[in-house]
Amino acid sequence: MQLTHIDLAGEHPLSFSQRRIWFVDQLQGHSRQYNLQGVFTLRGDVDVAALQQAFKDIIKRHTILSYNYKSTADAQPCQYFNGHLAFSLQQIDLCTQADQQQLLQKMIVEDYNQSFDLTSQLMLRASLIKIADHHYQLLVTVHHIVADGWSIGLICRELASNYNQHIGMTNATDLQTLEHNYIDFVHWQHRMQADPQWQISIDYWRQQLAQLPTVHELPTQYERGNDVLSGGGLYKTVLSPALTEQLRLFIANQGDTLFVTLQTVFTLWFSRVSGQSDCVLGTPVAGRVAAELEPIIGNFVNTLVLRNKVSGDTCFNQALADVKATLSEALLHQQIPFDLLVDELATERSLAIPPLVQVIFRVNNTINENLQLAGLSIKASQSKVRSAKLDLEVSVIDTGDVLEIEWLYDTALWHQANIETFFAQFSYVLQQCLADQSVKLAELILWSPSQHAAALSHSDSIDIQNTQPSPLHVCFSHFAKQHPQHPAVRCNGQTYSYLALEQRANQLAHCLLEMDFAAQSRIAILLPSGAAMVVAILAILKARHVYVPIHQDTPVKTLSYIVEDAELMMILALSENADTLINSGADFCSLMIFLMTILTSTATRWSSQMNNSASMSKMMI
Repeated sequence: MQLTHIDLAGEHPLSFSQRRIWFVDQLQGHSRQYNLQGVFTLRGDVDVAALQQAFKDIIKRHTILSYNYKSTADAQPCQYFNGHLAFSLQQIDLCTQADQQQLLQKMIVEDYNQSFDLTSQLMLRASLIKIADHHYQLLVTVHHIVADGWSIGLICRELASNYNQHIGMTNATDLQTLEHNYIDFVHWQHRMQADPQWQISIDYWRQQLAQLPTVHELPTQYERGNDVLSGGGLYKTVLSPALTEQLRLFIANQGDTLFVTLQTVFTLWFSRVSGQSDCVLGTPVAGRVAAELEPIIGNFVNTLVLRNKVSGDTCFNQALADVKATLSEALLHQQIPFDLLVDELATERSLAIPPLVQVIFRVNNTINENLQLAGLSIKASQSKVRSAKLDLEVSVIDTGDVLEIEWLYDTALWHQANIETFFAQFSYVLQQCLADQSVKLAELILWSPSQHAAALSHSDSIDIQNTQPSPLHVCFSHFAKQHPQHPAVRCNGQTYSYLALEQRANQLAHCLLEMDFAAQSRIAILLPSGAAMVVAILAILKARHVYVPIHQDTPVKTLSYIVEDAELMMILALSENADTLINSGADFCSLMIFLMTILTSTATRWSSQMNNSASMSKMMI
């Protein structure tokens, strides 16, 4: 990697990840969703002056923290070093306050929600809140445009080194001299676009992501809106000790990584729950493709789009090999920024639907973020304030003893009960895969026996006396809007989505309405089980009529009796059934027979007296 030292003076381009953040910030007006916040509890005697100077040393060492952003004359974003920005450690004293905890939580939330002005402010701020003698809370917030998860670890390590030096615990800092800074990387990234290997990687991603699904089909509690993603909910849990031990044993025997194994299981769970065979998940990579980038604070993180296709016959072992191969290829081309792919693939931009991927799965391997200041006992607390940048982000943290799993989700789509269900299903799928590596996707069960029994017990306890359930066709339409590509019917080797059936049912319903029958007229269905029957039932209900199911093998004489007794206005049948009825010579009076070719563009309407079966007309639906 050939980095060139760039002078601080002048205007510089933005990295591709920075451009996306700048775009969102301009669109939403100083968005706070890209605030990265650390919360630390300090116990002991804090040297405030030393702490403030330690922060200043970081800012001086990593000049990217002092950059501001603006648009050029041709409306392109640029960044420039602002040497006039000064850091000041904010100090707040709550010692005399009675409601300290409430005030503290309010301050943490307010600090997180306080957006950065990218045009005029320092990109790092810190507050030291005194709770009592020898008891402090330290809030450190940095903007994502200049930092990533790896950078947070660097800030903690350098803050400790600087602080310990300033209080006299060490004679000199143990930090290595930086040969380059983030701006050097930005210019390298733009120069790389002229490299032949860059174009090879672009071509790989174009082929790999061709005809990518627009959005995932995981079931949601609420319908997706047209506005930007809302607040984030965080559900933290751990994998059971028994399942964790079983997983570690499997990995040791197979030689696979924790990420590849869990990514495979997550892919199978994703397909099983969403009904999608084309599974698209994202995973972040550090993006520090050379050793000289590792000690630099900046936004290097990149998102890899991992696309795996599965079917009902795909077994766990096969999926494991496919996921491993997909990941290996993606890593070979990881230098292409995710945000450049969005542009290259001409992906439609939407505030409501993140481009390319909406679901992230990761196994964290960032630098240890613990803060260690001499003479102080420190406990890092995870900020409870979160913003959902995507629909769902699942993070597995291997602590050595347990596997923690964090589910960060968009609260506009789900509530925590939904996510708890997801975790229970994922755990049971993992259990089945580890028990039998040949298990096929179609054989995976989402609910364990105990979970199934608990769900039934819960449903029995629900008071339904005052509920007003929606009609079947209304529920179907609502689900079709939320999950248009979700499989609704599988039969005879064919799969029909909710959208396909909803569209055909609407077309057929319009045809029935044109018949001008009285409401609640009885219409018979003489169809085999499958998509055709589903469409017929929905169409009849949509047209405000009543359906009467009749078995295909019903004798003509019996059918004639049913027609008279039920006062049928029409029979919906396939061509072969209709021909049999007409050729039987039976007198069905003024019965209308509608011949359907389900999921195609035509249907034939027969309107006749049985004595004059030759009169017929065609209708497009």
